[in-house]
Amino acid sequence: MKPSLSWMFMLLLVKETISQDFMEPSVNILIELKSIMGKIKVMEEKINELQMENREQNVQIEALKVRMNTTHGIFTAPVKGVYYFNIVLFNANPPSAGVHIIKNRARVVSITDNPPGEDSEDTASNSVTLLLEKGDQIHIELIEKRKVYTDLAGRNSFSGHLLFPTE
Repeated sequence: MKPSLSWMFMLLLVKETISQDFMEPSVNILIELKSIMGKIKVMEEKINELQMENREQNVQIEALKVRMNTTHGIFTAPVKGVYYFNIVLFNANPPSAGVHIIKNRARVVSITDNPPGEDSEDTASNSVTLLLEKGDQIHIELIEKRKVYTDLAGRNSFSGHLLFPTE
């Protein structure tokens, strides 16, 4: 009888140990929970940092918007950086349309469009990516004996933006 009584006692001990492990949190779970809470805190800090960065970039973008002299059509680079410019010309009738994009006083790229042939409307476009120093100026210059067609539809455009600052 001694072996069976010992055996029963062992079963009770095992049952008690299993119950205790099941009902109480493990130390590993608490360690994992603390680790996760630490990671969440780091993520919150990073989100706050990115939001501040975004606010600063919005301020920079607002400052760039006012760099175009609308009276003379001259853009002045507010910061050193890589800029992208695009121009679209529409032409509905003779003579041919054509302009140059000028950086400071040098021609950078040209766009021309002959009058339409078989169709009644024609469009041409060109773009350029430039490294500009702070204070560099960009404008459009009409090519000799060419024109820029205009009407109320606003089919011609010249636009540009900062891709990234280099300082």
